[in-house]
Amino acid sequence: VANSKEARYLLEDIASVINLRGKSVLEIGCGEGERTAEIAARCELLLGIDPDPHKIERARAQGLSNVAFEQQPLDEFDIRGRRFDIVIFTVPIKNISANRMKKTIDEALRVVRPHGFIVFVEPRSITPDFKGDDEYKRALRAITGHGRLTLYRELTEGTWWVGIYHGTP
Repeated sequence: VANSKEARYLLEDIASVINLRGKSVLEIGCGEGERTAEIAARCELLLGIDPDPHKIERARAQGLSNVAFEQQPLDEFDIRGRRFDIVIFTVPIKNISANRMKKTIDEALRVVRPHGFIVFVEPRSITPDFKGDDEYKRALRAITGHGRLTLYRELTEGTWWVGIYHGTP
């Protein structure tokens, strides 16, 4: 998400579908925490993970009281048995190869609580009608064609595509 104003509007759209209050959230691909403060303001507890140690260091510098940041690989994270109500992918799928996307989704399904949500946030330019890079399209198909994800709601207003899914065991 490009800026905090855009992040705020995007999170308002997501919060209109999913109540974040009192919920635990795992943010996959938090980077430097560009979106984290907006998410954290709406939830009880947030864990942000990213593989880049420098980005995690800058994210921690924000000093958010209900947030922890950890350096973790995106497709095999070690969260020591913790479970989350909501998993939000804020990492662009261009940063996860199509081959790793299924494994990353499987990891998200492993840590989301029953009846929880998995949310993907992507620029609309790489939605199913995207005409560009085949790797993007393969990664997106890994999401939309994953056998254990059920689409709950799709938001396509503005410049972002948001896919909100339920996971199935």
